[in-house]
Amino acid sequence: MTEGIELRHDIEDRIAGKAAAVPIEHADWQLTREYREFVESWDELIDYYIESEEDSDVSMAVVSSYMEIAGALRNLWAQRGMPYDLGDLLAELDQIMLDLGREASSNR
Repeated sequence: MTEGIELRHDIEDRIAGKAAAVPIEHADWQLTREYREFVESWDELIDYYIESEEDSDVSMAVVSSYMEIAGALRNLWAQRGMPYDLGDLLAELDQIMLDLGREASSNR
């Protein structure tokens, strides 16, 4: 189990690093390569929970990285209204968190 937890920590650290690299201070940051890499980095964590049979923990650091980016998208929504692409991006992030929760909780 310790190896698995170390692997999860490594994956979570990569996600947090990808979140920190998203240039949310720039216009149209949601269209950047860094944002896309952040979104795609969650697949590895979801796959980890699919393969794990015992680990159901999720670090607050990785949840915080999700909340920061989702909050920034919601701020864009408040500033610009809800253009089609922002709605799709929010739905995509919400689905990631739903998938993560489903897979992590199935290991209990």
